[in-house]
Amino acid sequence: MSDTFFKMLKKGVRLPMLLVDGADLVRCLAAPILPRRTTVKASLPGHLPLDGARKVAVFNHYDQRGIVHDYVVYFVAKLAEAGYAVIFASNCPKLSAKETGKVLPHVAWVLKRRNIGWDFGAFKDAIALIPDPGALDQLLITNDSIYGPLQDLAEVVRQADPAQAGIWGLTDSWDRHFHLQSYFLIFHHAALKHPSFLKFWKKVRYYRRKRWVIRDYEIGMTRFFLRAGIQCRALLPYRSVVSEISKPLNEALDRSKQQDAVVDNHGNSQGQILPYLRQLQKAINQGRPLNQTHYFWDYLVARKASPFIKRDLLQRNPVGIPCVQRWEEVIRASSPSYDTSLILHHLQLSMRNRVH
Repeated sequence: MSDTFFKMLKKGVRLPMLLVDGADLVRCLAAPILPRRTTVKASLPGHLPLDGARKVAVFNHYDQRGIVHDYVVYFVAKLAEAGYAVIFASNCPKLSAKETGKVLPHVAWVLKRRNIGWDFGAFKDAIALIPDPGALDQLLITNDSIYGPLQDLAEVVRQADPAQAGIWGLTDSWDRHFHLQSYFLIFHHAALKHPSFLKFWKKVRYYRRKRWVIRDYEIGMTRFFLRAGIQCRALLPYRSVVSEISKPLNEALDRSKQQDAVVDNHGNSQGQILPYLRQLQKAINQGRPLNQTHYFWDYLVARKASPFIKRDLLQRNPVGIPCVQRWEEVIRASSPSYDTSLILHHLQLSMRNRVH
């Protein structure tokens, strides 16, 4: 047993009765840390009112160097333009007055908080500022993990019909359990006034580990509200997107069997691309859930008018999606009004040993 365990015993700390084996002991010692002091270091009002707002957006921001990048300012300004009173919750270690000033014209409040609890900790603290969430017509929660919006945000939100679901996400996932992906979530009035809404956020704990946040809150939130009887739907449901992609994917692979290796218009030989496409086809046919924001990013942007592209896809491309370097071409073709230099500038400042 660890020294920590013996120190707890010496101090007379009572451990739960469930500690009957080593696994339970590990879970206890690895439990989330609840902050001994407030998570919010400072709060200041923005230039727009929160009182009387019918629609509120909570935006979580983090940058290790305390920079509010131009793509973030653009996103927040578009939220305000769409009629949202924005609460900007930043988890930055330090956030200067100069950086804060970039978003003040577009927000109702800025929260400077300790970097604890990840995005759901920030959402919890920001929602606590809303006098009566149940009186809102709509609450939107989002973060800086996405570039955009590439399309008219108000039009995107209008597609989230409150008659069909109380909670909407842009995309969903079937990884581990069905859930709405939490980078963009819309709560309508029926969900906000339901007793389960405040119950869920009251139970949110300030976890240290991101995987716990994903397990209990990104995945767990959808399951929690479904059990409470609230419908949860995605504007771009995974099953529909996969169904649309499967036919042209199969046709392309069938055609490739009669062709020699050639070089496509983007300089990628089919000899390089085909193994990836075959793996993709196999995963789809076997029903293995894929992260559509990565695997189908170009289809979502070009064919489905997705308003966002994931930041880590361009920064890290963790699963090795081919042709990601085409991101600027794809965005310009489908969203000519979006200034791609907002993305490029952030990549220039943040990327190492990669070119996109």
